Amino acid sequence: MSVTAVESQPSPPSVAPFPQPGMKGGGSGEGSLDFRALLSSLCPDPAAECQSWPCADPQWEGWFKNDWRGWPEWVTGFRDHQLHAIVEIVDAYARGADVVFLDAPTGAGKTLVAEAVRRLISKASVYVCHSLGLQEQMVTDFPYAAVLKGRSNYPTQTAPFPEITCADCTLTGRPEAEDAECTWCPEPAMCSYVEVRKKAFEASVAVTNTAYLLAEANNVGRLLGGRELVIADEADTLEAILMGTAEFRVSAGIMRKVGVEAPKKGSHSPTIAKWMTGDLMPALKIRRAKLPRNDDVEVIRERYRLTRLIDRVAEVAEEILGDGWVRDYDRTESLILKPVQVDTIGEDWVWQHAKRWMLMSATLVSTDEMVESLGMAGMKAETVTVPMTFPIENRTIHAVPIAAMTAANKEEAWPAMAKAVKGIQELHPDDKILVHTVSYELAKYLSLNARGEGRAVYNYNDSTSRDQAVQQFKDDRRGLDEFDVEGRRPAIMFAPSLDRGFDFKGDEARVVVVAKVPYPYLGDQQVSARLHARGGQQWYTVQTVRSLIQMTGRGVRSADDWCTSYILDSTFLTKLWKKDKRLLPKWWREAVDTGTTRRDLGL
Repeated sequence: MSVTAVESQPSPPSVAPFPQPGMKGGGSGEGSLDFRALLSSLCPDPAAECQSWPCADPQWEGWFKNDWRGWPEWVTGFRDHQLHAIVEIVDAYARGADVVFLDAPTGAGKTLVAEAVRRLISKASVYVCHSLGLQEQMVTDFPYAAVLKGRSNYPTQTAPFPEITCADCTLTGRPEAEDAECTWCPEPAMCSYVEVRKKAFEASVAVTNTAYLLAEANNVGRLLGGRELVIADEADTLEAILMGTAEFRVSAGIMRKVGVEAPKKGSHSPTIAKWMTGDLMPALKIRRAKLPRNDDVEVIRERYRLTRLIDRVAEVAEEILGDGWVRDYDRTESLILKPVQVDTIGEDWVWQHAKRWMLMSATLVSTDEMVESLGMAGMKAETVTVPMTFPIENRTIHAVPIAAMTAANKEEAWPAMAKAVKGIQELHPDDKILVHTVSYELAKYLSLNARGEGRAVYNYNDSTSRDQAVQQFKDDRRGLDEFDVEGRRPAIMFAPSLDRGFDFKGDEARVVVVAKVPYPYLGDQQVSARLHARGGQQWYTVQTVRSLIQMTGRGVRSADDWCTSYILDSTFLTKLWKKDKRLLPKWWREAVDTGTTRRDLGL
């Protein structure tokens, strides 16, 4: 096949024509290029019969033609940096890359780049993103995509109670199986979950989250069947998700219910493994056998939970015989087993299930660290970097060393921090302010001691009220409207956990304050063990850098948006800036101003 043959295909009337080379378009003011020009860049001689990948694939031309006709109307072109990224990624796969890291800051248009790559190299792919909001946005942008969620998100068709979902049917058989005997849907065809799965299997883009992908890949496996490419957004969170998935927990309630006592605190792995197989598993099986055989909802749910737990006990008992696990108890005395590293399970759980992977993030920071920590050492990996396109003056970061926010320095540092936050409020009397505190305790302290005159204060104490508090803060227009009550100023929010998944566009937050650098909590046994494992120091620093970049990026979500950030924890300059500056992305370092002083804050 020749590229010329594809280029000759006319654009369908329903799709806006792509700008020609040198024309403006794509919504950015940068030069946008014709999509078909991409094809020419993939082949040194478009007039010649190309025998190399992807042109040599007999299906490639057909796939492209079909997908071309399905481009949404809002896709009118690519910005220069997007086109270059597409070409580099496709070239990397052509060179034999198993995984390509796309390091692209906020606003770079990663999703459009990923979809263009998908159209060029794979008939069908899986797109992984964590939040339900991002999943729904993907379907809005690309209507041919299909979202697939966990069973509990889909109601049954005939259950007498609305709280019954497809997750409650898994005891008597999988609804998608041919021999299914679903409790609440007599016919598999009636199952809403089956219908959604069918659409996802048939769609060119199936959208899900990492947890579902792992479950699907390691159990049923049909979602990945025939899909050469998996695209994962926010890929820097993969290790944490894998750790959470591998974590094993036996609640104190379950242990009481089946009549077993937890192993003594401080017990070593062999002792715990023996307890799991010799005490816990037999007790769980006895409990399951005694459950009545009926359609009672709670009985069905308990039987399902017991079955899942029995299966997991068998797996974990063998896994923890090694040294790579930590043992802990929560406040309810539940037993928790956590892996220190997940590199040994990465290949089995993740990488073997797809031919090619595309891992995207604005905070990759160190792909070398990711390759090691995720068990990708045997894979050929390449990195494609997209430059920051937001004006530097719109995202200034002032590093002002107010105090070292350490536990030992609390009595001195916290009052100084409160005074500094008050000073920032005076510098920005007309702006809403978001303060990252890392801890709930510091958030509470500052909300009581750092409130500026005339400002409404927002705070939250637990995850259940977080979303509501954030939305109320965003919607608060006090001090922003032209005819507002005299003396009122825009609101301020003290937040311990808003480094990811929350955007504060425009006037929703014009100032971001980092009161404490987000070092991972060393009181967590898993974090402490990981720090002291192979490559632990770099891992620890990378986690810190990622969270810090995420924090300062909450208020700048587009090229015409702006937000001023302040980092007040002096350990930023004495540790990260002085010792680990190389790990900070160039586009982020360029925005850092180290010349702002305490006097500038009125101190």
